[in-house]
Amino acid sequence: MNTKSLICATALLISAFSGTVQAKVCKVTDPTGTRLNVRDDINGRIIGQVSNGKVVKVLDQSEGQQHRPWMYVSYRMGQQQRKGWVYREFISCY
Repeated sequence: MNTKSLICATALLISAFSGTVQAKVCKVTDPTGTRLNVRDDINGRIIGQVSNGKVVKVLDQSEGQQHRPWMYVSYRMGQQQRKGWVYREFISCY
């Protein structure tokens, strides 16, 4: 295997096992009917809220305390694109 092929293969392996999520489209589906809190960090300070049915783009995911799943999302609020962490159980991805 030549050097260029080895570099490409290594890059593919790193991206496959990096734990990051390729951006995918999801929708807020909070069963309580309330708006979903958006946080500055996992279990962090609330920096916004997203309404049920709102489309978000997942940029990353991680586990918080007690292995609870969180997703870092991008969403549109008016003319602004915002980002933050939401609890995974309240969004549905397709």
